[in-house]
Amino acid sequence: MDEDILRTVEKISGKLSRDCYYDLCCLVKAAIPRMPGTFSMETLYPEAQRYSEKEKDTLAKALSRAAEDIWDCGDRAELQKLFQRVLREKPTPKDLVRVLALSVARRCGRRCAIRFWRPGTPGDSDSAANPGNRSDIWWSCCREGNRQR
Repeated sequence: MDEDILRTVEKISGKLSRDCYYDLCCLVKAAIPRMPGTFSMETLYPEAQRYSEKEKDTLAKALSRAAEDIWDCGDRAELQKLFQRVLREKPTPKDLVRVLALSVARRCGRRCAIRFWRPGTPGDSDSAANPGNRSDIWWSCCREGNRQR
């Protein structure tokens, strides 16, 4: 799992040793190439399944558990800093994935995400034309960009 994602989740997490955090990281990794846009969780699950090797329902339950644990036991100040606003209620699991992915994508550099993902184009893992895993390409670019800084 990429260190940037793990460090970001670590800042807000309750009990990082729980398995649900690994699944949260897998979902964030799948969401990063789609940033800064929006996404459907249904499109993230198949890609996250490749990283975690777990069923969609298991990932969905783990994401809910992670969101609950972060809200109940995590660092609320760090969570609010990540969301850039005061949180009056628990964020939805999808919002949590999106804000974590945005945070990592911003640090990594927007150029990588835009360069390697355009909806419906070759390289899009949802595209029938090329079912390849674009995030592996994006991820290597992201790591290279971090080494140059």
